[in-house]
Amino acid sequence: MSYEEVLNFIKKEIAEETKLSIEKIDVDASFHSLGLDSLSAVLILHNIEKEFSVDLNPIHFWDYPTPASFTSFIIKEHVK
Repeated sequence: MSYEEVLNFIKKEIAEETKLSIEKIDVDASFHSLGLDSLSAVLILHNIEKEFSVDLNPIHFWDYPTPASFTSFIIKEHVK
């Protein structure tokens, strides 16, 4: 799993959840400003876990509140 692979997957999930164009998703914008609420964040988290076979905690969305920072966290913690 690469940074770009994870980031693109997260962007795709955000686009599907919010109906934003994937090209309009600012990876440095907060998940909240992109239109995600707690429920949609948990759904995306679940899809990330399934796609990349990782275990994540929903609190990580608030600790790493942008697609870019969340992706960096996933790579740092789960790529050895």
